[in-house]
This record gives sequence, structure tokens and C-alpha cells, in this order.
Amino acid sequence: MVENAIITSMPSNESLWLPGYVSVIYSCVRGFYMENPDDNAAKCVYYFQKDRRPHEYRPPVITAIWTGQNEIHCIAG
Repeated sequence: MVENAIITSMPSNESLWLPGYVSVIYSCVRGFYMENPDDNAAKCVYYFQKDRRPHEYRPPVITAIWTGQNEIHCIAG
């Protein structure tokens, strides 16, 4: 979780459809500023793995890997 920040841009999605890549943009709450304005996004990549069990169809296993959120720092000021 990013402290003292709010999400300012997030893809809208009302279903369970999963894109291959998602980026969420953060900004700092009032009274704080971004330590590095270039580090304002958390990114998610989805990895799809097919289930290899025989004799039945199984849906793929999907793993969401988030990165970048640890680089977002809002500083008081």
C-alpha cells in the first residue's frame, strides 16, 4: 500500500476480464508531494498458466504480479 497517496488513474473494468497489463497512477494527498514524480505508477502483469491435469478441461491459473508501488513515496511538505 502506498502511504499518503490516492489513485488518480485506474482502468475502469466492471467484469472479470483480465488484461495482459494494467497501470495505476498515484498522486499524493494534500500536504504531501511526490519524492520522485517519475515514480508514480504501480504496474500489474498477469501470468497465465494452463492446468496440465489430464481428462478434464480446467481454466488457466492466473497470477497478478504488481510492481512499482514500493517506489512511490509521498513526503510531507
